[in-house]
Amino acid sequence: MTAALEIVGFLLCLVGWAIIGATLPNNYWKVSTVHGSVITTSTLFENLWRSCAEDSTGVSNCREFDSMLFHVYLELLSGDFSYNR
Repeated sequence: MTAALEIVGFLLCLVGWAIIGATLPNNYWKVSTVHGSVITTSTLFENLWRSCAEDSTGVSNCREFDSMLFHVYLELLSGDFSYNR
C-alpha cells in the first residue's frame, strides 16, 4: 500500500511540474481587449513577471514586475540578512 501511494504521489508531482513548466513561459495569463475605433484598439496582457499593452499597430509597451526573490538574494549576498532563532 505504501509503495503504491508513493508512486501515485511521485506521478502527481511530475504532472504538477509539467503543468508549471507549460504555464510559466506563457505571456497571456490575463488578456483584456479594449475595442474602440480602429485607431484606438488596444490589448492588455499580463503574467507573473510583467504587464504589457499592445495597440492596433503592433507597438507594445511592457512593464516588468519586481521579484521578491531577487531582493532576498541581494540581502544574502550583502551580508545584511540576519538569522534569528
